[in-house]
Amino acid sequence: MYIYLNPQYVIRNENNCSYIIAKSALITAKLEHAMAFASVVPPSIGYILSHIGEGELNASIENIANTLNIKPDLIDKFIRKIIGNPVKVGWNYKGVTISFPPYLLISVKEESEGSVYTDNELFYTTDFIPKRPSVPLNLNFMITTQCRTDCMYCYADRNRKNDLTSWQIIKVIDEAHDMGGNLALTGGDIFAFPDWKEVIRKVGQYGFTPLLSTKIPLKEDDIYFLKESGIKFLQFSLDSIFPSTLQTMVRVKEDYIDNVKQMFEYS
Repeated sequence: MYIYLNPQYVIRNENNCSYIIAKSALITAKLEHAMAFASVVPPSIGYILSHIGEGELNASIENIANTLNIKPDLIDKFIRKIIGNPVKVGWNYKGVTISFPPYLLISVKEESEGSVYTDNELFYTTDFIPKRPSVPLNLNFMITTQCRTDCMYCYADRNRKNDLTSWQIIKVIDEAHDMGGNLALTGGDIFAFPDWKEVIRKVGQYGFTPLLSTKIPLKEDDIYFLKESGIKFLQFSLDSIFPSTLQTMVRVKEDYIDNVKQMFEYS
């Protein structure tokens, strides 16, 4: 049997404590109530949750036990209490209540890709000191202020031209992945950024599933690319269905609404 961290969650390991963080995008339908979950746990628990998916269950427990110098049966007992747990599980550790969210660990019969985790600054032998994370759990990243529309009510400074390069943006995404947590991409309009596919491709590689928002009617190959990259949610902001109103409010061409209808058919 193989045990893995549910892809709805990520583990961040820091000095003196670790964090269980629910991803902001809904990956598993039955975990809708756990979307905002975040919990501080001892660093040894963070280590167990990070490495339990490295091979078959008994072998993983043996390796973890050797590293932490803990009896394997104690790790096995802990693991089995949170495999497929349908409700939140509480545990009192030295006077601190530790919470484990629903379905934190899942079991499968065959080996799969395993957990997403970080080991940066991990000292699993140190004392447990609950504290605020050293970096934010959620990153809201505005990659551009540019848009393809010119909304009459917009307050953004669209004269700003010094956007980051795609290389700089990807470097930030790399760092967001390394630190563990959630990533949101905003604008402007992300699809007005020239290399938006390069950015989305990197986001998808790391398993981030941000909600993207746009006013730009996307083409069929764009929709297909988003699906292939793992993007599950797309918000389209439509001010009106009447071409004359749209030309006045968002200053678009007359065929704008037809292109919007076509995009929805692709979706």
